[in-house]
Amino acid sequence: MVIMTLRVQPAIALFSPLLLGAVGVLSLPQPAHAFGEDGVRYLDQLADCTGGTSLVLPMPFFEGLFMIESSIQDWQQGRCRVEHHVFLIHQPERKVPMMFCHHRPETLAIMTDEIAYEQTRSGRFSFDSRNDRDRRLSNAMTDECDFQPDWMKEFEEDLEHLEL
Repeated sequence: MVIMTLRVQPAIALFSPLLLGAVGVLSLPQPAHAFGEDGVRYLDQLADCTGGTSLVLPMPFFEGLFMIESSIQDWQQGRCRVEHHVFLIHQPERKVPMMFCHHRPETLAIMTDEIAYEQTRSGRFSFDSRNDRDRRLSNAMTDECDFQPDWMKEFEEDLEHLEL
């Protein structure tokens, strides 16, 4: 199993289509860091749905508190299964499911196109609901992913004891 850990701010690109739905424009003009080689390797593995590859990164909007581990599982019934688990930075052993995705090959093609690689290398991510590519990606995330809306409730007790 390959595990890649990133300490970057612009992780939002991975989940911006899901978080914003089909409306809105998001741009991060000043990247904190690019994803670098870890992000490129993850995209390489995602393109082929190579199971056993994980990417750990700060959770968008919750940097410094939550991390997300995205794990490519393998092909299942012609779709690439990817699981996303959330954990508190100080409790990496306690992972809570946030989203389970079964991506079609067409979606993987968008998620790993040249734009995705350039954004990963540069750290400059954007989402625009007027852009056909972004809209298709947003719709695919909605259609192909089972979001667990109550994931944060699993951390309520832990969060009560944190000084924020």
